[in-house]
Amino acid sequence: MGEPLELILAGRGGQGIMTAAEVLGWAVTLSGRAAACLMEYGAEMRGGYIRAFMAVDDHEVTSQIVEHPHAILCMHEKEWEFFRETPRPGGCVVVNTSTIRNLETRPDIRVIEVPCHRLAMELGSERVVSMVALGAVIGATDIVTLEQLGEGLKKILPERHHRLIPLNLEALKTGMQVAKSALSVLGQEGGVH
Repeated sequence: MGEPLELILAGRGGQGIMTAAEVLGWAVTLSGRAAACLMEYGAEMRGGYIRAFMAVDDHEVTSQIVEHPHAILCMHEKEWEFFRETPRPGGCVVVNTSTIRNLETRPDIRVIEVPCHRLAMELGSERVVSMVALGAVIGATDIVTLEQLGEGLKKILPERHHRLIPLNLEALKTGMQVAKSALSVLGQEGGVH
């Protein structure tokens, strides 16, 4: 892999950022690579920011400091405003267009627009919004496979909720397809740049 892959997942409390980070962390670990994640929380009682700073490497991750990530997930307008200048040139930002309207950005990054809430509702449950979003990040970066994400879901969900894994996998797959389609329109492929 060379240098560690750096990611930021950012949103507001209740948008599933912590769950998405846990699923991704397990999926990376189960793929035989190393992942380290640092969570950051706002001081608000409800609806405060929540951010996951993640580093992925083939070997040991020696730092969780993420300054210029390869990929960012922005689930909320305020997080988009905060992070839109952060990606490294050639990096990728997945933007939840269900909550973010102003997509003004730099020309040297790839912006993938995903209506996460609408897609989750089309799948039958708003509870899978974060899985649609995570799927889009995976579709844009090819960090892990859908199967590895499924194994990650098994690790973090209590057994009594394993019946929800098929819906979550469908949401991940939907997000992956949207991202791949968006990159195709841009004349690009997934993967880290």
